[in-house]
Amino acid sequence: MSAYTDQGLTVADIHQLKFVGDPWAAGTVFIDNIYFYKGDILFDDGLLTNGDFENGSDSWIVGVDDSTSAPVVTEGGNTYYSVNVTTAGNAFDVNVSQKLEIIQGNTYTLTFDAWSDTNRSILAGIGLSAAPFSSSTETVNITTTRTTYTLTLTASDFGAPDARVIFDLGADVGLVNLDNVSLSIN
Repeated sequence: MSAYTDQGLTVADIHQLKFVGDPWAAGTVFIDNIYFYKGDILFDDGLLTNGDFENGSDSWIVGVDDSTSAPVVTEGGNTYYSVNVTTAGNAFDVNVSQKLEIIQGNTYTLTFDAWSDTNRSILAGIGLSAAPFSSSTETVNITTTRTTYTLTLTASDFGAPDARVIFDLGADVGLVNLDNVSLSIN
């Protein structure tokens, strides 16, 4: 090694491969064909289940109906939510959600990947799954480039054990793809 470059690693990032033997022993030792592989990074969906859709539509529903599963697509070994909105209407006319407990007064971080076949908007957030459907949502403008979005949302005036993460998609026409959805409490 002729030069050292700091890689920004901490002690937790360093692994050792150590060979122990008698340094004065006679003989020759060859060490050959050693390979190091970095394992896949596991996705952390936080408070959600199956936020990466790798288990298909498990835990994801269309609207607030617990029996209608969300449409998913598998492409290149990756599974994600995908829907093509052909007629624009109310944003909530086409949606996907996952029910979970939202606690009133808490602030959450919602992170997700989204992309489309056109520039269009979606609503993303958290809210109740029954009347009065109170929510904290933001309009997100998505493009043809897969992009990671991060929203900070506060459940100021609502909370319930069966609230939900909301993606309302029906206001604009075009394909909507979602993947790697994560919700964490701040």
